[in-house]
Amino acid sequence: MSRAVSVRETSSKGFTLNEQEIRRIYSIITQQMKAVVPSDDYESTFTLTFKNKIEEQKTNIDDIFAESNGGAWEIQKLDIKVHYKYDEEIRLKFEKNSSSSIYYSIEGKDRNWVFLTKSYLDERIKSIAKQLFFRDDFISLSVISTLVLTYIGTLVLIIGKLIFPSHVDISIPFGDLIVILLLLLFLGIAALTYFICFTPYNFSWGDYKQAYEKRQAGGKFILIGVLLAVILSIIGGIVANYLTIRIGVGH
Repeated sequence: MSRAVSVRETSSKGFTLNEQEIRRIYSIITQQMKAVVPSDDYESTFTLTFKNKIEEQKTNIDDIFAESNGGAWEIQKLDIKVHYKYDEEIRLKFEKNSSSSIYYSIEGKDRNWVFLTKSYLDERIKSIAKQLFFRDDFISLSVISTLVLTYIGTLVLIIGKLIFPSHVDISIPFGDLIVILLLLLFLGIAALTYFICFTPYNFSWGDYKQAYEKRQAGGKFILIGVLLAVILSIIGGIVANYLTIRIGVGH
């Protein structure tokens, strides 16, 4: 009796899964199972975990997309398991806000089959996985907190200069301080928009898909506005410094 061969892979990357992508992945899994299992004698289970912590198990892929996927019933984890009663098994899991957000395992008696299946899954996962700039809420909060503290510090300097001009000595031109203050504000808005509107883990169907697309559209609009505001602020700072030098304001 040949010994079973198994491989496992884990990733912490983000993902955006829609119905078409899941059907493609499931098609690859079933095609690979048909290559080694007689008479399609395998079982498929789809386990969904929702925001309200309730788990449901399905045996038909169509039932996944019949879920509303919104509010308390927003999907947090999808676990796909296809197995044969003896040795062959393929398992694939996607989970939001997890250090192992993407996980799969393959087990079978045929080594070539196992690694061929792995290469097919790697190719599909590569197309949907995305690198995260900020991998967890702690880092996201740290970035925003740093921007807020820097903004407050700069604002205090400006207010101090206006109220106590003889006591607050700042080597940076006043116009440049205003520009820095505006840039920090715009950068903070951009960072907050990115964290809220471009979520890294997405099961994009049902009610969630509509909300996600609206968030993305709103986020893109805000980021374009921030970019224009940054450009105008820089131009305004250059003009203000030029006029200060020419007219002699502040001297």
